[in-house]
Amino acid sequence: MKQRLGGTQKIKFDLRYTVKQKRQFPGARWPVEMVVGNQNTAELADWVYKGDHPLALRVDLAEVFASMPPLTTNRYDIKLDADAELKAQLEDLEKATLADLQQQLQAKEPALATIRRRIGMAKVKAAVEEIKDRIESGQNVLVGAWHTEVIDALDIALRGKGYTADVIDGRCSSMGKEASQLRWNKGATQALICQIAAAGVSLNLQHGGTQIVVVEEDWSPSIMDQFYARLWRYGQQKHVHVDILTSANKLDKALGRISRTKEREHEKFNAVGREVS
Repeated sequence: MKQRLGGTQKIKFDLRYTVKQKRQFPGARWPVEMVVGNQNTAELADWVYKGDHPLALRVDLAEVFASMPPLTTNRYDIKLDADAELKAQLEDLEKATLADLQQQLQAKEPALATIRRRIGMAKVKAAVEEIKDRIESGQNVLVGAWHTEVIDALDIALRGKGYTADVIDGRCSSMGKEASQLRWNKGATQALICQIAAAGVSLNLQHGGTQIVVVEEDWSPSIMDQFYARLWRYGQQKHVHVDILTSANKLDKALGRISRTKEREHEKFNAVGREVS
């Protein structure tokens, strides 16, 4: 490592092989620097998997997935409970090109961030009905959202209908997350509402349910994959199904286009690893 990077500090590795950005999460006081991409992947894959002293033994994901039940996804539009102001904002967005909206979203344009949050709030009413249908069919549901305002609205609405609900987001302590995880895996929670990025990689929720409903989607496929892996992971014995709730507006279309672009980049990185293994 010292010969390759000029030192053994993690910062040197990050500078060489990762792309970082600062992100402001809802409810957090300060922005958080996080890895959002990678670079020099062919060199890194060669270092990790090849040479006289490889650092890792690569197991193809196909080998792992072959021993697991399937994951299926479905995406469909729901009706927004939009007020006159949001409807006017969405009509204005129709005048913009998808390319312009993509650029503004990735630049975290404050006006679009506000509209995105309001779209999430406008999805709550229809989303609760979707979740209700699944609970009443005997399924506990893992719910994914982004904004704390949307999470709180879902929590209040579901509890108001008499369902047991828990929340895991950036406001939760580690002890609170562990308690929610335990209740869910015991089957005591009918709806576990998670902030997608805050769900992290440490939560093992595969024993509590097999149904996922995504109310607000992140445009990063890797972040979404991590969220799905809370249920669809080693040890899961049943088929896991994901319903992604979208709405028929240009902003959601732009978000979807960003997601598909990043998914292609994600596949390209995986292909590099397969080629050198």
